[in-house]
Amino acid sequence: MSLGVILYGPPASGKSTIGRLLAEQVEPCRLFRRIKVGGIAKPEYRAMTPDQLEDLERAGDIVWSNDRYGATYAIDRPELMAELGNGVPVLALGQVAAVWAVAQSVPSARWLTVELWCPRDEAKRRLLARDPQDVERRLAVWDATEHLPQSDLVIDTRTTALAEVVELIRTRLIAGAGNAKLRTSSGS
Repeated sequence: MSLGVILYGPPASGKSTIGRLLAEQVEPCRLFRRIKVGGIAKPEYRAMTPDQLEDLERAGDIVWSNDRYGATYAIDRPELMAELGNGVPVLALGQVAAVWAVAQSVPSARWLTVELWCPRDEAKRRLLARDPQDVERRLAVWDATEHLPQSDLVIDTRTTALAEVVELIRTRLIAGAGNAKLRTSSGS
């Protein structure tokens, strides 16, 4: 059985940071790079043109897409299947419907869903440190982000240390992996 991780939460809840830590510290976790059309594509995204995205849509290979912050973000089935075959993909998502779309797109996979949250004042502090000019727009998204109706873990990233978050997720992955091998970068 394939295994994946969905990190769900609003902006500044720690999805990207925790995803990177999992990819660095827990083998065989790998950060899933979503498609991004428009704007600047940071390393955690795969830049595509609108035509390339349209080709994937026509082929029925888009699992989920949304428009936000002046760009289109998408998850494609071919990359998702490849990542599930090569390790444990870690996806960062901010919409409940995206979580369900990913889970339903590969029903044979087991998805560990982790809802990350922090109080709004903490999110604002983190956003100000990241990009003071984009705070209000991201706080509006924070306000609109729903809690996930069902998740395997719910973690307040203000009160839980990053190392503890990674260990909680690693422990759940081991329980869900059965005989599959998961190990931390330190070999434990």
